[in-house]
Amino acid sequence: MYPNASLIKLAYLHLIDPFAGHGMYSAAHNNLLPIAREHYTGVLIVNGGYDQEKAEAVLAAGTADAVSFGVPYVANPDLVERFRKGTPLAMPNFDLLYMGGEKGYIDYPAA
Repeated sequence: MYPNASLIKLAYLHLIDPFAGHGMYSAAHNNLLPIAREHYTGVLIVNGGYDQEKAEAVLAAGTADAVSFGVPYVANPDLVERFRKGTPLAMPNFDLLYMGGEKGYIDYPAA
């Protein structure tokens, strides 16, 4: 651990699993997340491959304080409402994702 870590006052630590894309939950969280929680007692936010069930589980376990959503939110502008109602999620068009312009970024309809 960084020798002066106690001097660094972070607002939060945000862990992102870059290999978890396409809706796949990565095994990397199984190793990194418990270690991060053990050594960092502040607000811990995670992202990468989470769906509603996995997000609720990690929050209930206290392993993370919040879960952020990238790709699922882009394809589901009403993501919170879909979670609330149990509405199936729209699948993103990975060919257009983050390519600039409206198509494939802000053109997904609400449920």
